Amino acid sequence: MDRKKFLELVKKEENFRVTEIPKKKFLSKYERSRGGIKDVQGPYTIFILQKRGLTTEQAVRIVSSRLRVPTSEIGFAGLKDKFALTEQYISVKGYHEGFREENISLRPAGKSSRPIAVGDLEGNAFWILIGKKTVLKKIFSMPNYFGFQRFGSRGENAKIGLLLLKREYAAAIEMINNSCETRFPFLKSVPKKRLKFFVQSYQSQMFNLAVRSMKSAGRKKMIRVPGYNMKASPEISGLMKKDSIKEKDFEFPDLRFRCDGYERPASVEVKNLSIKTTEHGTEISFALPPGSYASSALEAMGL
Repeated sequence: MDRKKFLELVKKEENFRVTEIPKKKFLSKYERSRGGIKDVQGPYTIFILQKRGLTTEQAVRIVSSRLRVPTSEIGFAGLKDKFALTEQYISVKGYHEGFREENISLRPAGKSSRPIAVGDLEGNAFWILIGKKTVLKKIFSMPNYFGFQRFGSRGENAKIGLLLLKREYAAAIEMINNSCETRFPFLKSVPKKRLKFFVQSYQSQMFNLAVRSMKSAGRKKMIRVPGYNMKASPEISGLMKKDSIKEKDFEFPDLRFRCDGYERPASVEVKNLSIKTTEHGTEISFALPPGSYASSALEAMGL
C-alpha cells in the first residue's frame, strides 16, 4: 500500500492511533531488594509521550527544549508515525515534571535504573478508522513488508541508497537536495544518520521484492538482508547482482559509516484482530511485532 492510498483511507491523524507496547521491566512499579519489596528507583524518569502530526525525533527535540536536557539524555524504543496519534514510552535522565501543549504531551509513568533504548518494546497496538463500511479479510498472519514510511513521499529513499552504494555521489547529493527541505553543499555535510537511512531504505526495498517473489509457503522463513557483515539470502542475491552491488559496498570508509545486514521474518503474526462496522465506518484494531507496519496489515486484509 502506498502513502496516497493510506491517506485516502485514514483521512486524518485521529483515525490512526498507535500505542507502543513496552518491555514489562519499564512498567514495574516495585522491585525486590534485600529489605523486601520497594518502589522502583533510578536516575531515569519514564514518561508516556503522546504526539500528533510530529515525528518521534521532532517530539524529542520539543521535550529536550521544554525540560532543558540534551537529546542524548532522552531514550526511546522506536520511531512512531508522523501522520498518527501515537503513544510511546521515553526515558529522561533526572527527575522532571510532565507538560502538555498543542500536539504533544508528556505524562510521568515511573522510574528506571536504565534508559530506554532502541528495541526495548514488545510491539505496537493499532486502532484505525476507515470512513466507510467495507468487508475485510480476517487474517492471522501477513507478509512482513516494510511500509511506505520507509521509502519517502515519492519513493526516492531507496534510489538514493542505491546511488550511494554505487558511489555515484554527485547524483546522490542532487537527489537528496531535491527531496529534502535542507540544501546540503556536499555529501559529507549530510548527517550520517540520514545517509545511513537511505542505504537502509534500499535494504528494505530488496527485502520487500524478495518477499513478493516468494510463494505463501515460503513466507515462514527468515530472510537474510545483506549488509557489511551478512551474505544475502538467495531470494535477494539476484537483485544485488542486477544492481551490481556486493556486501562490501555497505561499508563507507570515506563517509565513516556502514550498514550491517540482519535477518527479518518474511511473515509475522497479527494478534488481537478486531473488525467492527459502526455508524462512523469500519474500526480495525490489532497488534504487530516491532518493526512491522500497519499499512501492510491493511493491504493483507484487502484494502
